[in-house]
Amino acid sequence: MEASKCLRISKTFDDAYRSELSCIFMNDLEHLMGYSPIGPRYQSLVLDAMYSLLSASPPPGRKLLVVCTSKRRSVLEELGLLSAFTAVIRVPYIAHVEDVRLVLEESQAMSPDEIEAVLKHIRHGKIFVGVKKLLGLLDSMRVMKGVDWRKRVASFVNLLEDEGVYTPEL
Repeated sequence: MEASKCLRISKTFDDAYRSELSCIFMNDLEHLMGYSPIGPRYQSLVLDAMYSLLSASPPPGRKLLVVCTSKRRSVLEELGLLSAFTAVIRVPYIAHVEDVRLVLEESQAMSPDEIEAVLKHIRHGKIFVGVKKLLGLLDSMRVMKGVDWRKRVASFVNLLEDEGVYTPEL
């Protein structure tokens, strides 16, 4: 399994090098490496392959942007993978209503009136949610197209509460 995963990752880089400009997106590096905090354990072949591919320069005349996500910077540091990156950008959790507004507007999953209604509901509570999680929750709103907007808003606010990312002020 490790060898086949290494081949897939290597093939992805080889395919990217065929174009002058390419971008590879690798989501959840810990998962890709089979990392487990119990032990801790990881797939060393995959780690070695990722380190060598991320550290290598692309062939002459080729440019490659590799974007990776990780929830645990400390794991990447511990495994020596962090040094393979030229930049690390921290994306903080959303903790302000105006940041929620930006995500809701950009997602286009809700009408402007629905967005205002959601913000009115959550304005006096506490929100703490990752961008990826919020976008995932917004997918449920797309499924509810055609449902009365008040029900959609109530459903979304309830979903935020159920997921534990929003706590209404009592």
